[in-house]
Amino acid sequence: MSPTMILGRVALPAAGLLIAGWLLIRAFGGADADPRWKALPASLSANAGGDPSPSPPATAPDTTRILAEGHVAARPGAEIVVGAEMAGTVARVLVQEKSAVRAGDLLVEFRGAEIKAAAEEAVAKVSEIDAELAGIEREQARVDKLPEKQPGRDEAKDRLRTRREATRARRAGAVAAYRRIESEFARTKIHAPIDGTVIARHVDAGETVSLGAPLLKIADLNRLRIVAEIDEYDIPRCAPGCAVAITAPGHAGRSWRGTVEDIADFLTPRRIRPDDPGRLTDTRVLAVRIGFDPLTPLKLGQRVEVAITESAGASATPGPILPPTTTPRVGRGSSDRSERH
Repeated sequence: MSPTMILGRVALPAAGLLIAGWLLIRAFGGADADPRWKALPASLSANAGGDPSPSPPATAPDTTRILAEGHVAARPGAEIVVGAEMAGTVARVLVQEKSAVRAGDLLVEFRGAEIKAAAEEAVAKVSEIDAELAGIEREQARVDKLPEKQPGRDEAKDRLRTRREATRARRAGAVAAYRRIESEFARTKIHAPIDGTVIARHVDAGETVSLGAPLLKIADLNRLRIVAEIDEYDIPRCAPGCAVAITAPGHAGRSWRGTVEDIADFLTPRRIRPDDPGRLTDTRVLAVRIGFDPLTPLKLGQRVEVAITESAGASATPGPILPPTTTPRVGRGSSDRSERH
C-alpha cells in the first residue's frame, strides 16, 4: 500500500475522530464549557424525573361580556341621498361638502329657460281665453236686453251658452297645462329635505345628469348610532338596556359608553369581518343597535368594537339550545325475546 493511500484511509479519519472528541470534551466537561450546553442535560434530567417547572396559569376568558364588531350609522331618516328630479344640465350648486343646511334651503338649480318660456306661453293662453269669455259675457248682456218676442233671441242665447261652456273647458285645459309646466319648473330647484350637513357632493355646475342621478348626500350628524353584529349563540345573553363599552381604531386607551336600544328580529350573513382570526366568519349574526352620546368623536361609517355587558337574566354559559334526548320505546315482544336469550 502506498503512503498516499495510508494517509487517506487511516491518518485523516483518525485525525477527524480526535478533533470530534476534543470538541465534545470542551462542550460538556471542560472548564470553559459553554453554559448553554451545561444547562441542557440538567433541564432534561429534571423533566425526566417528573417534576417539571410550573407553567403560568391560563387566563380565563371573560364570559360576562359579548365582544362584537360594528360601525357607526345614521338613524332612520337622518341620512338622505338627494337625487335629480329631472334630466337636464346643472346651472349651479349652492353648497359644498361640510356645509350646514336647513330643511328647505336651495341646494342645486337646473337650467330651465325652455320650461320658463313654456310657462309664460301657458299664462298667455289663459289670458287669451279669459278675454274671449269676457266678450261672450258682453254679448250675452246685449242679447238679454232684447225683447222676449224678438225673432232669433232664443237661438242667440243657446249659441252663447254653448260657446261659454266650450270656452270654459278650454280655459280649464290651459290652466292644467300651466300647472303641469309650473310643477316641472319647480323640479329645476332642489331643496334640502332635512336639517343636516352635506357629507358628499357628486355634481358640479355644467354637468348633465339623468333622472334620479345622485346629487348630494345629507346627514344629521347628531342622530347617529352603532349597528353591531353579534353571533347567533350570544342572542340569549343580549337584551335592550345592556351597557356597552365602545372602542375604535385610532383612539388607543379611550372608550365610550353606550346602551343597547334595539335588537333585530332576523339573522343575516356577517358583513363585517372580525379582526380576530380565531373567530368564525361564516356564521349568521344578529344586528344590535346601540345608542351613544352624539358628542363622541366617532365618524359616520367608522368601524368600532363593542363589549356588551351580559344581561342579568341571561345564562352564564352561552351555546346552542339542544333538543331533549328521546329514549326509544322498547316493545313487549322485543323484551320477551331478550329475556329468553
